[in-house]
Amino acid sequence: MRLVATSIVLSLLLLLPALGAETIKIGVLYNLTGGMSSIDAPALNGAKLQAKLINEKGGLLGKELEVIGVDTKTDQKAFPLSPRVPPIPCCPNGWATICS
Repeated sequence: MRLVATSIVLSLLLLLPALGAETIKIGVLYNLTGGMSSIDAPALNGAKLQAKLINEKGGLLGKELEVIGVDTKTDQKAFPLSPRVPPIPCCPNGWATICS
């Protein structure tokens, strides 16, 4: 229970800078080239579509969402984490980032 509470507090602290920006940018790592591209490219398009639908309804807390996809090229060893999109672990099987 303490781990869950700590995770929630840390997540909220990481979100605060994004809430001050005009646009909330969400950086996501997807395999857009290579063997997993047939799965991840449609997933990125789905994320962008959802952001568009949210923006059409007024955005999130009055701010527009922007999804930024970063290609990991289906190669975990060759892809260094981009310095412009710092990682935030969000779930056991993946990464998501929120940057302002």
